[in-house]
Amino acid sequence: MNYSIQSEFHNNRVSILISFLIAILIISCNENGSMGPEQSEEEETKINWEQTHTLAESKALFVDGELISDSIIFEATVTSVDFDGKIFLQSDEALAVLLDESAFLSDMIEGTEFLVLATGLVYQEDSNTLSQSGMALDSASASVHFHFLKDDQSVFPKVITDISQIEETDNSALVKVYSVQFEESSSGMMLVGDHTITDKSGNELIVRVESGSVIEELIIPYESGSIEGILVKDNGSFVLMPWAIDHINLTATRHSLFVKKTYEIDGNSMPYQMMYPKGYDSESDETYPLVIFLHGAGERGTNNTSQMANGPGTFSSQLAREDYPAFVIFPQCPTTHMWSRRTKEQVDGVWIFDFPVEEEPDLPMSMVIDLTKEIKATEKVNPEKVYVMGLSMGGIGTIEYLYYAHEQVAAAISIAGGHDPAHVSRYGESVSIRLYHGSNDGVVPPKYSRDLIAALDELPNEDSEYFEAEGRGHEWNYILNEEEEILSWLWSKSRK
Repeated sequence: MNYSIQSEFHNNRVSILISFLIAILIISCNENGSMGPEQSEEEETKINWEQTHTLAESKALFVDGELISDSIIFEATVTSVDFDGKIFLQSDEALAVLLDESAFLSDMIEGTEFLVLATGLVYQEDSNTLSQSGMALDSASASVHFHFLKDDQSVFPKVITDISQIEETDNSALVKVYSVQFEESSSGMMLVGDHTITDKSGNELIVRVESGSVIEELIIPYESGSIEGILVKDNGSFVLMPWAIDHINLTATRHSLFVKKTYEIDGNSMPYQMMYPKGYDSESDETYPLVIFLHGAGERGTNNTSQMANGPGTFSSQLAREDYPAFVIFPQCPTTHMWSRRTKEQVDGVWIFDFPVEEEPDLPMSMVIDLTKEIKATEKVNPEKVYVMGLSMGGIGTIEYLYYAHEQVAAAISIAGGHDPAHVSRYGESVSIRLYHGSNDGVVPPKYSRDLIAALDELPNEDSEYFEAEGRGHEWNYILNEEEEILSWLWSKSRK
């Protein structure tokens, strides 16, 4: 990969000559470390190329901005020669050496192992760089400070799975950062420039691609995965610089775009997760639909996690985010309650359900309705496009929501649910409704959706549909995986 390299050699020949002579005087020793015999002009200066320190030990001896006078030789392997006239070296730690364009020798390639003579150079702590008194080493001085050992060495990047664990010693290191994704607003953009990536914990890191690099034309994908590159410090913050197309591998599922929150009212609290529309700007006048998704009985609790078992992917896929942006709420019902007051008993092997209603909803449903009102009041929600859907216990809860707060809702989807058909006149003509059920459902018999649609069909101004899947049981993924079908229908509905 070829970057345009700016030479930092400003033709200051006097400074170069002085540094060069100092280096020769210090390291012109015999094997015992004493000064060698006088040499003829034709005889080359001899350097005892033996490692005196590890790279980590060497850096501990360097003084920021001062000429290195100790005899220091360390061993390191080349990880990159691609950025800003620097060669990046790595062993037990990492370091960069500033090189003139003429010093980029053909054998300075990834995997080449060198002994590096630090004596006579200057260390800059902020950039973690060795240079010749602030200037780049040209080919002559590079030949003094680099001693070729061997090539084809394996170069293993440091593995990072938590951005917050990056250490100061990682400056100039080759790393591979796993489980990261670009911020959503970058999706589809060209990679050249600075972009933010996050890990699963929300920690951020800048990825930088210089203009003119071979990967500047790469379009940032939507998925997550790993990025390999060099870590450098810029104004006190780390920047990751990838340098090959195959070092950006984003093919895994993106991290959740939902944010954990807690709703509190009248001394009661309810955990929920919320996803904001892509590109949401609270200062903009644009409004978005609101979707409330009610989970099933198995996902009850207080951990604010279990309720996400089914449904989030329907709203967070790239298709959904691009074509159907919305606020999406996943509340969690406690194990001591349900979304309704539904009761059941088994008679002759068949489950018989009852759906009692009262003047006010049970506490969890009451809090969901109140939460809906609060989100509408505090966020840029289109009040004409509020939708409720759920599965199993949540499918029953969806109809329960309509019974108590149908005036809030434009459309509803109940999956493997149902309810008492005696109440359809209360909401059936003001809300568009879809019912889904498997014909072999033995948990919530399809009878309760069949009876409901039969009663809805009797209303003169109803807008309702029923889909029964032959041979399916208590299932919903076959529906949730068809996000285009679900979302296009919901989005077509507005409050009557």
